[in-house]
Amino acid sequence: YNKINDKGLASILKVISTTNKKINHLDISCNYFKLKDFQVLIEYLKTNPELSLLDISDNKLDSQSYTSLGEVLNTVNKIKSLNVSNMGINTENIPILFKSLCMTEIILDDNDIGDEGLPLLIKIFGENQNLKKLSLKNTKLSGKGLDNLLKVLEKMNDFKELHLENNNIDESGINAMMNAAQGKQFKVFVSKEEEM
Repeated sequence: YNKINDKGLASILKVISTTNKKINHLDISCNYFKLKDFQVLIEYLKTNPELSLLDISDNKLDSQSYTSLGEVLNTVNKIKSLNVSNMGINTENIPILFKSLCMTEIILDDNDIGDEGLPLLIKIFGENQNLKKLSLKNTKLSGKGLDNLLKVLEKMNDFKELHLENNNIDESGINAMMNAAQGKQFKVFVSKEEEM
């Protein structure tokens, strides 16, 4: 929440790079980066081999920024945790962003995934055997196709948590989760916040 622009971000990353090359957690959420601002971050990600957790949530990016970010995430395999909540991600951005198969935690809350985006996620995450936590809170899911996602996640030995809070999960989705719960391999969170 600092409204950092490209010059401010460049200064911060320069200080980090020269004083502490072992930084592994970077949270620059809620700064409303534009394309030129975001390019500074992308260049930093290419040169920082230690970064394992990246939170860039609440930044609305354009398609060129998503493409650049997807390319760097695909080549920088050290990033294990990625928070891209509330970034306007939709079915067009999903295949661009999630090519890396090294991530253990992906937080996609408050994006426009919907039932159309779920098959794309299933295909991508089905190839990632490292995934341990997936958060899809408030992503406009109804439960259609949820059984397919659960089947993919059940095949992952180390998968621990699936967050589906604040979606409109229908009866078929509830049934799929009940069936998955019988195996007790991982936790599924589905509560819905009450509107005030």
